[in-house]
Amino acid sequence: MNQRSIAPVPLITAIVLCLAALTELTSLARGLTLGLTFLSSFSDLVTFAAYVFFAVVLFLNRRDMLLYLAPAGLALAAAIRIFTASYTGLWAAHMLSNLCFLLAALVLTAWAACPYVEALKKHRPVTETLWFLPGILAFVAALLATLAYMHIGGFLANILVVGLYFLMALTVVFPDGNPMRDLEPQPVQTEHSAPVTEGEVPVESPLPQADLPFYVPKVWDGRCDMLKHILLLVFTFGVWYCIWIYRTTGFLNGTRDHPDRNPTNQLLLCIFVPFYLIYWVYQSAKRTDIQAADKGIPSDLGILCLVMAFFVPMLPPILMQDKFNRFSEPAQTVQVAVRDLDPQELSARLRAYKQLQEDGLISPEDYEAKKNQLLNI
Repeated sequence: MNQRSIAPVPLITAIVLCLAALTELTSLARGLTLGLTFLSSFSDLVTFAAYVFFAVVLFLNRRDMLLYLAPAGLALAAAIRIFTASYTGLWAAHMLSNLCFLLAALVLTAWAACPYVEALKKHRPVTETLWFLPGILAFVAALLATLAYMHIGGFLANILVVGLYFLMALTVVFPDGNPMRDLEPQPVQTEHSAPVTEGEVPVESPLPQADLPFYVPKVWDGRCDMLKHILLLVFTFGVWYCIWIYRTTGFLNGTRDHPDRNPTNQLLLCIFVPFYLIYWVYQSAKRTDIQAADKGIPSDLGILCLVMAFFVPMLPPILMQDKFNRFSEPAQTVQVAVRDLDPQELSARLRAYKQLQEDGLISPEDYEAKKNQLLNI
């Protein structure tokens, strides 16, 4: 049996699953008291069993115990609720809400089955890129359920379920709870040579090949076709916006004089914390301006995107994506922008780089290279 300690995120997920199981048990008891239909009570029972099974697997740290059966149970419960709603003639919003929950559970089932089903193993990179998709679908389901019931208590309960879907997806795809682990700098693997006695020639031992990673994810280079970007923003009802927030946060990490941000944390804050999205837009626009200045591209999006985030929320991602696309343009485009600099600004930049050289912060070669770039030599 695996005796390794449980990582923090799976442990938190297991605890939240236990709380959700208690909630489902309470709902099941209330339904039996009120005399609800057998199918309604059975869907609550299946959901309760799925939560308990998922929590037990995480507490025991045994991922070989067919973990994908738990989200499959959630999918079954959602399918039962869809059948019950159609039978009782409930609102279309209620039907769509359960359909979104069903899709979220099916995606989570596929994510959980990837390591164990041979036909799905080749799709593992997709799960690492779109790990948050079940949570996004659950969020849409929560909004539709609110339209169906118009009850604040039901909305808060569904929001808790949305958070649980995010945690379950994070735990399934990234057992250590860190979706950026492959983007972090890894320690350099050094060779351990045996002690050499006098007169012997040291023999280099090859590095073990078994430790090489099977898959190395690619970092997004910031490029995206603008027509595709705009259409996805308009017709995906916020889903593409959430994906773009996650990718953009990672892309803007490494900005000069700004600390790195965790894409997962920023996405969750934008979804669940009121008005945080406006703050995120402003900070990301400022980072975009800094990176554009470093590349010789004029940009002043900070205040503009802040104002637009209040009145036209769709414009900031369009404006920032346009800058990202320019970051990847050939060097000739950047040289045109440099050539158009005002003479006074050009002189000020040269003096600034000269001062950096005199202070020992850059080498004379770096100064000459920057001067040649500014003078377009």
